[in-house]
Amino acid sequence: MNHIQTIDKRHEMLFNEWEFHINAFNALHDKNTQLWHNLIRVRNADFHLFQYKYSLYDIWVDETDQEKARELQVKMDKITNKMFVMKRRAELMRFEHDVAECITNIHHNIRTKFSKKLKMLHHIKPENTSNCKIVHITKMKIQQLEKEDCCICLEPHKLKEIVTSSCGHTYGKTCFEHIVKKRLNSDKEPICPLCRSEVSKFAIYRKR
Repeated sequence: MNHIQTIDKRHEMLFNEWEFHINAFNALHDKNTQLWHNLIRVRNADFHLFQYKYSLYDIWVDETDQEKARELQVKMDKITNKMFVMKRRAELMRFEHDVAECITNIHHNIRTKFSKKLKMLHHIKPENTSNCKIVHITKMKIQQLEKEDCCICLEPHKLKEIVTSSCGHTYGKTCFEHIVKKRLNSDKEPICPLCRSEVSKFAIYRKR
């Protein structure tokens, strides 16, 4: 397996893992949203029971008929028991929501990490990609390029280690990759360190 095939295989593996975490994130996000809505409904129901119980309490305080007072007391006891059950249910739902939110954040962070890696591979795959153009040049042009200093390290590089950005500035391949990684790790698009224009495409050189 050559270098290009290795990179392509790595790219496919990263894409599949990224897709898995995208799907997992979406599913957990939907579940978390539903759990939150259910929790709100339980809390609202508990609040209404609370109001109803104390409206019965006001009636019970003023009730002179002992039989009716006992009936009101039984009702309030039932409501108290139901409120206790609903409170425990809300606590369980809150815990489940927090766990789901934690797992959702994990998938979100992993998804972001893989997104950066995929973008990085998109920029630095050496050949046969949509953002990379292979330019075949003469021996004279090779000598000229190898005498030029890299715009980043200010040192000359051999032909296979030279790349030229879409804005026309030339770098050493390692220097270029370092800039790309640093920008992508900061959630920023790669830019040329000289003219500050966005670097979306580049050229590499081979002997004619």
